[in-house]
Amino acid sequence: MKQLVKRLAHAALGLVLALGGPALALADETATTDKQGVATLDSIVVTAGKRQESLQEVDASVSLITDEDVEVERIESVHDLEGRLANFHVQSAGGHTNSFISVRGVVGQTVPMTPSGVGVYLDDVTLIDPLSSLLSSAYFFDLDRIELLRGPQGTLYGRNAEAGVLVIKTKDPEHKLSGKVLGEVGNYDKYMGNAVINAPLIQDKLAVRLAASYLKQDGYHDNVYLGNTAADADEMNVRGKLLWDIGPATSALLTIENYHVRDGAQDMIPLAIAGPNWDSSKVNTDVDGHENRDMTAYSLRLNHQLDFAEIVSITAFRDGKETTLGDPDFWSNRTGYADFELKQKQFTQELRLVSNDDSSPWKWLTGAYYFHNDLNFDSFYHIGPGGVEMEMDMITTGGGVNQGAALFGDVEYAFDSGWRLGGGVRGQYYKDEMDSTRYYELMGFKLDEQSGDVSSDYTHLMGKLKLAYDFACNLTVYGLVSQGSRAGGITSLAQTDKMHDYDPETATNYELGLKYQLPGGWGYVDLSMFYMDIQDLQVSTTGLGGFQYVSNAGKARNIGGELGLRLNLLPGLSADASIGYVDAVMTDYKDGDLDYADNTVPKVPDITGMIGLQYRREVLREKFLVARANYSYIGKTYWDLANKHEEDPYSLVNATLGLEADWWKVYLWGKNIFDQEYIRNGLMWGDTVVGAYGDPLTFGVTLQLEF
Repeated sequence: MKQLVKRLAHAALGLVLALGGPALALADETATTDKQGVATLDSIVVTAGKRQESLQEVDASVSLITDEDVEVERIESVHDLEGRLANFHVQSAGGHTNSFISVRGVVGQTVPMTPSGVGVYLDDVTLIDPLSSLLSSAYFFDLDRIELLRGPQGTLYGRNAEAGVLVIKTKDPEHKLSGKVLGEVGNYDKYMGNAVINAPLIQDKLAVRLAASYLKQDGYHDNVYLGNTAADADEMNVRGKLLWDIGPATSALLTIENYHVRDGAQDMIPLAIAGPNWDSSKVNTDVDGHENRDMTAYSLRLNHQLDFAEIVSITAFRDGKETTLGDPDFWSNRTGYADFELKQKQFTQELRLVSNDDSSPWKWLTGAYYFHNDLNFDSFYHIGPGGVEMEMDMITTGGGVNQGAALFGDVEYAFDSGWRLGGGVRGQYYKDEMDSTRYYELMGFKLDEQSGDVSSDYTHLMGKLKLAYDFACNLTVYGLVSQGSRAGGITSLAQTDKMHDYDPETATNYELGLKYQLPGGWGYVDLSMFYMDIQDLQVSTTGLGGFQYVSNAGKARNIGGELGLRLNLLPGLSADASIGYVDAVMTDYKDGDLDYADNTVPKVPDITGMIGLQYRREVLREKFLVARANYSYIGKTYWDLANKHEEDPYSLVNATLGLEADWWKVYLWGKNIFDQEYIRNGLMWGDTVVGAYGDPLTFGVTLQLEF
């Protein structure tokens, strides 16, 4: 107990140092002592900075989820990251498949065919297509790590990222025979299975890794009108990787993936119609809808080591199709149905040169990036009011191309005195073209046909400047100014009466941070504070038939910070926390007679965070008991620009109890174990909120076998 109290006292001292500044830190010259199995800043390796670095070397706010975290915490979809990462929020657009994210108060893609303010990368390939930025659970199997790098990252990444990047990394082939089989059962008739085989084909030259995932699960909400469940899950996904070590300095990695999703209808309800006493486990729609997605993806990564740098080339192609059938009024009013189909083909090419001389005071990166995205869509809106024989269809077709290119670079110089000075620059070009045609069909006659085409393009030059100092006591402080942007886009006739384009959203980020390693390897503190000035804020609004579209508001400013904390309390016992705060306010936005100045940006909770406690102990020879509990908190969230509709803060508790051996693992787990009721997303339809309730209590058992 005395040892525990002592370590908590050191943690408190670390927080004082974090908040009190470098002057206090100079008094402590204790060197870090790594211990086996103890997480320290130096031992945590991240790759979000485009090279392998310790957490202390990255002058930015970074969070890491390891493959061990994925197993113990049962992270199986982007929903499981809710509250897990500071200033990172996950909301569902309705249904099992569609989810979107926000970072530091910048809301990612909420409308298909629109750009995202948050970069999402899967195995180094940027997911810019509209079928990917609305994240599904399809990518979350055979994971190696998940990293979140906050703040504008355009000087490091091919595709610009205004608020940060989410990096999802799956496991690569190895030159040894291994495999894994995972089976999971849970309530709501959940059945999930994963299978992985890794095999060398030519010793130390050629290796292959094949992984497959299957998920079948009933939805959490009963449809009282149709007598079935909404948002069922039915997914089958496969991934193959082939590694060729061509020579001592050259390698190639080919990845082929296929995602096959046949999920059920959306599970949203109009809250005002349902009333305050509505049962959150029910929905009431008259359309038995679906959300189907098919995606085939190919990527080729080439690496070549020079004496002074590494050359990296990443070529990728993605071909996808989405069909969505749903109830446009989200209720049993029998007003019709909406059928939407979207096809896309995405090509990306990134080429970068990354320094690799660890003995040099210089650390740099330079690169070029190109993308081309083809889109085609068909929207069929059947209008059939109850009691009226005359029915009408609104049909919209269209397509377009968006493409762009960028040159980017980042450099840092480390002085002998402990100071590090760095900067970066990014120049980019973006072009968007779209045409669409809309008409009404009544009794076989085509009425009121409209068509239009719009194109837009822009160039943008952005930069970054940073200054950091490494103290001898394992304390690093840094400050930086960085710029980022979200691309503009075009609104189609499926969404509004008139096609139009909207401007890019730009942001300047001012940030201060520190990373401090507690004495004796007892843990670390990672603190950052930021101010983000946003111009031409992009907001979503309801248009024709409930379709969402994007337009520009005025200015906004986001103020906040993140605190990451890890404590090694006792042998086998650790605690970690990830807490974020953001005050995202529109400072200048008028829409006709409505003035939204000083209102909070919708869909952004003010507080997000998690506190976790984990214990691991050997109970039998080479058999370990592991227990973990996470408490996550999501603060108040407004759904509308006027801030009239809100969701109160809520908290979720997840827990895992497992037994791990050399070749097998078994986990009993529960999520939202206190069955907290909350609204996970609110969509404005005029002045009415269409909401989706969050996942209820779920539980199950997972068995994993390895060889």
